[in-house]
Amino acid sequence: MEDKTTCYAALGDATRMHILRVISQNSRMRAKDILEHLDISQPTLSHHMRLLGEEKLVSSVKVGRECFYSVNQQTISDMVEDLLELSGRKKKTGKVLDSVDSLFADDKKKKSKDKKEKKKKKKDKNK
Repeated sequence: MEDKTTCYAALGDATRMHILRVISQNSRMRAKDILEHLDISQPTLSHHMRLLGEEKLVSSVKVGRECFYSVNQQTISDMVEDLLELSGRKKKTGKVLDSVDSLFADDKKKKSKDKKEKKKKKKDKNK
């Protein structure tokens, strides 16, 4: 339980919650892109990203010299499942909640649709 307690504690900070919202709305982002949405310094962002990474709330992928961050959907799903279990609404089954999966599936569909629209606009623009 200690492991999960620190995860919830990391979410107890308004700045970290804002960071997660920004990243979740944009799929994956570089630190400098995240900073555009916040009123904090780069070292402060690094501190928050380190804490979010340690708790596996965000994942990072290094591409060359740049690091791209994304929300770790599995960790969030596990946390929601644990909270629902505490509320008595769900018994632990070892599976990720269908409702949480559907939320992420809807998000993926929207992002895919947005990408298709961008490609279409770009193609139309080049004509």
